[in-house]
Amino acid sequence: MTAVTDTVRTTFEAHLPDGRALLDDSNFFELGLTSRTLVSVLDELRAAGLDVRLLDLYRFSSLRQLGAALAERAGDCGGNAGRGRLPWQD
Repeated sequence: MTAVTDTVRTTFEAHLPDGRALLDDSNFFELGLTSRTLVSVLDELRAAGLDVRLLDLYRFSSLRQLGAALAERAGDCGGNAGRGRLPWQD
């Protein structure tokens, strides 16, 4: 788990409906998050200094996928630096 993924987890968990748990492979929409909520999440992730685009939240719709993509973009890849592949492509 990287610092980027921790930031993503904390941000998303603040927006989950009561009783929902964010697991690494949970789909954001299946957890009850909406497009409107994602805009708020996007603003918070950007405020935390992450280079994230709205499309990223749809393309990488789980914590594991989004965290890995953003970590790769930020250069915080948890040991996969310089390999040209995202962690889930190994």
